[in-house]
Amino acid sequence: AAVMMFTMDEDPEQVSRALRAGAQGYMLKSSDPDVVIEGLRVVGRGGVVLGPRVGLTVLTSLHRDGPRLPPPLDKLSSRELRILAHLRAGHTNGVIARDISVTEKTVRNLLSMLYAKTRVADRAQATLLAEKAGLQLDHL
Repeated sequence: AAVMMFTMDEDPEQVSRALRAGAQGYMLKSSDPDVVIEGLRVVGRGGVVLGPRVGLTVLTSLHRDGPRLPPPLDKLSSRELRILAHLRAGHTNGVIARDISVTEKTVRNLLSMLYAKTRVADRAQATLLAEKAGLQLDHL
């Protein structure tokens, strides 16, 4: 069964809890009836719905409270962070290449650029940087 939460609470943490518990929709009781009906249809078809005010609140919260990485990691792309997480996990260039769908030569080039961006000298220092930041593949 699809679940749509109707509540007066627009707290992002409550929304997050409801979605983690399996709700496919979350709307405020004060929502326009036409919006509620359309939301129910979407959820009924297997979609996910956040009511207009709820969605904005959640997005604002994610933007404001999103994870903050220390410099110089805050300047890296998601792919570069993923590569660093691979280094922390002890993976070879071949494993990294397969995961991000590039050649091993490209991985070597990406590592060189990553070392320059983070101002580290080599793979060992980059691995230590990833370790210190707590980068993990399953969180990227």
